[in-house]
Amino acid sequence: VQETFATGPFSATATNATGNFFGINQRGSPDFALRVPTGYTSGDPINGAQEYQGTTLSDLRLRAGTFTWVYGGTNPFTFIFDIPGNSVGGTVSGLNDAVTLQLNGANDFVVSAGGAFTFPQELVFGDNYSVSVLQQPTGQTCTPSNANGTISGDVNNVVISCVNNNYPVGGLVLGLIPGESVVLQNNGGDDLTIGSDGNYQFPTTLPFGSNYNVSVLTQPASEVCTVLNPTGTVSTNTNNVIVNCDPATYTVSGTVAGLAMGETVTLRNNGADDQVVAGNAGFTFSSQANGSAYSVSVTTEPAGKACTVAGGSGLISGADVTGVSVSCAALPYPIGGSVSGLVAGDNVVLQNNGGDDLTLGANGSFTFATPISTGSPYNVTVLTQPAAPSETCLVSNGSGTTPAGGVSNVIVTCTVDTFPVSGDVSGLASGNSIALRLNGADEQVLTGDGVFVFSPLADGASY
Repeated sequence: VQETFATGPFSATATNATGNFFGINQRGSPDFALRVPTGYTSGDPINGAQEYQGTTLSDLRLRAGTFTWVYGGTNPFTFIFDIPGNSVGGTVSGLNDAVTLQLNGANDFVVSAGGAFTFPQELVFGDNYSVSVLQQPTGQTCTPSNANGTISGDVNNVVISCVNNNYPVGGLVLGLIPGESVVLQNNGGDDLTIGSDGNYQFPTTLPFGSNYNVSVLTQPASEVCTVLNPTGTVSTNTNNVIVNCDPATYTVSGTVAGLAMGETVTLRNNGADDQVVAGNAGFTFSSQANGSAYSVSVTTEPAGKACTVAGGSGLISGADVTGVSVSCAALPYPIGGSVSGLVAGDNVVLQNNGGDDLTLGANGSFTFATPISTGSPYNVTVLTQPAAPSETCLVSNGSGTTPAGGVSNVIVTCTVDTFPVSGDVSGLASGNSIALRLNGADEQVLTGDGVFVFSPLADGASY
């Protein structure tokens, strides 16, 4: 900026000065005072009605820099004014994102991180300054302090304090049955009871950037609610936590005992959903609605065994049923057969496995009183043989492992015992013989003293 002064004395008034100039008043060499009209703006024509008054460079609205003023006349000379600039700045704290500041309503300046900052524009001594926030960072509010004043040197104590804004956390509930309710929690607290489908928000807001964790504290009576997008970081619009409620379903399960390797049992729940269980193992039926009835039954048992169900019926009451017990045990089957050859009026006593005595008095079929479980051994023997007459009864097919259906092929064959008729001959003269007969037959001829033996006769027969 350069101004040329008109000729004349160092002191002048507006009435005898024209053009764009400044007046110089010598206050005593080498000091000079710069004089301009009140309210003068650099570059404006001087109003003839104004008088020169003392002023400061800042009143001239001059910016920092070096300016030359030339005084003309018979002895022209030049004044050079070096106007110093002053910076405006301070510190930013708590900043997560970029904040845009302004100096005196203009001079936009973006600060991207916490720490010291300085506006690139400078002000001069006496200028007013005002620092403000033009654009807040995302999710934060920044507040200036020590932000206004008058320049008397560099300003470095402006403080911009940024804090996270609080925002609600919420979302949408779907599938909730009318009349039922679900209780949600956020971060293990802030309980929220919801009684219908639709949007929801937790009552307590959270700082921007903090964590949230939405969970179900209490399920509806007949539903199960699951949370989608349950965790994340709080943003300016956290509304995507979905709570999806479906009718509650539960399973019926239990265990089977008493089956041997390779054996199976077929179970059924509510007349369907057959489950074939091999060996001693667990089973689980398909899930069913809360409050519904369940009834477990046996449809196919392993050969030779009977299976019973304990705890197999009831109502689903908000939890899986796990205590159904199926116990399988070998069925008892009869052990028997037939007797032949027994003389009328005679008796034979049989045993099975050393007991369960059975007295038989006639030919025909027989069955022991005590059945034997499938897979268990049996062993039929004669405890007491017939005695009147004496007989001997022999057992065939009398031992083995009890099959399904039992045993009916034990054979007891009785025969009357026989005894020989014998004696001896003595005193027979040499050369003589004697003929003996038993019951008029079975002749025995002896030619000397000695023993004779007839064919045996049945017990009780006459001779």
